[in-house]
Amino acid sequence: KRRITLAEAGIPQEEIMVLYSVKSRMPYLARVQERKRMYKGWKQKITPLGLLLKSVTHDPDRTVLPSDAELTDAVKTSAVDTLATRISNRLNKHE
Repeated sequence: KRRITLAEAGIPQEEIMVLYSVKSRMPYLARVQERKRMYKGWKQKITPLGLLLKSVTHDPDRTVLPSDAELTDAVKTSAVDTLATRISNRLNKHE
């Protein structure tokens, strides 16, 4: 499954580990589940979840950013709040 967190996938945090692949010489994220009995000589079930890379390139996704109107409103609100605080501080100093 893609685009969900490990918690959303129902994987307990204690089962998530970073392992090192001898074959590819790369670290990878894996789910390691303890088994009650040995299976093919192993007591753990290892499910690879993904490679850990130094860098990746993603196509831009504007939906993760606030809209232009939301950014403008945030800037206006911050400016008004800052000015109100400074004016209030100056008036309180003169009292």
